[in-house]
Amino acid sequence: MSDKPPRPAGTEELRPHFDAIWDGWLKGHDLADEVEKHRVERARFHRLMGQCMTRVGRTRLEMLEIGSGTAIDSYILAERSHAHIVGVDISLPSLQVASRCGKYFARPISLVAGDATRLPFADRSFDIVFSQGVVEHFRDPDSMMREQVRVLKLDGVLVVNVPQKRTGYTRFKHARMAEGTWPWGWETEYSPGELRRLGRRYGLRPIATVGYDHWGSRRGTLYWRHAHTRLQERNPWRDRRVFRGLESAYDAAWNQLEERWGHYFLINLTMAFVRAT
Repeated sequence: MSDKPPRPAGTEELRPHFDAIWDGWLKGHDLADEVEKHRVERARFHRLMGQCMTRVGRTRLEMLEIGSGTAIDSYILAERSHAHIVGVDISLPSLQVASRCGKYFARPISLVAGDATRLPFADRSFDIVFSQGVVEHFRDPDSMMREQVRVLKLDGVLVVNVPQKRTGYTRFKHARMAEGTWPWGWETEYSPGELRRLGRRYGLRPIATVGYDHWGSRRGTLYWRHAHTRLQERNPWRDRRVFRGLESAYDAAWNQLEERWGHYFLINLTMAFVRAT
């Protein structure tokens, strides 16, 4: 593959990449471990979704996940609410993986085969529409964004999750793309400002933004944070009260920083939108 991948026309151009990945999952993948990772590593995303559900305020919400993949997050949200959640994906192996994931959850969701640029749903069908790791696969996201707005109720919330632009992960990903070894097909990424401007193009106003997930380790990839962790691990007195207190204060400070500014430096950028008035 050259360093200028072919221009995808839509989801059909992306489908072979995703089919190959999900076929691999069907042949053997630890889904229980994947469920646990989602619960731990996407806690901020789940909290944001809970806030959006509360904002809409209906007893039984109708929700749609675009490009649902494993649909693990939809299952997590379903088990924490009375929402009816539909996961739509163009990849049939993905839907098979998502169906297998259902055995780890008490409440089911619905799974539908469909194209994000031609959703098989009526106008204004859903209270909340969300996607994770989907928008960045479109050089021109116009058709899929218009479809999401079309199926969203007038007082609904649209949630978009994309890779955050200014991370080491972005550089790593583009290097792999140039080599032709990136398995997910063509991708881009967004800064918070770019994602806000994307929403405005479709008459949307941002109401909340969060960042989550580190690259390389769960405790982060910034050099000084990694160095701190290594020093703590090698400290023979780390169990003494003073060092436990310092470590606790350090973690609290980082958590506070990530809560407030994480959408500028963590891997995933998530923004919730409502229709502008």
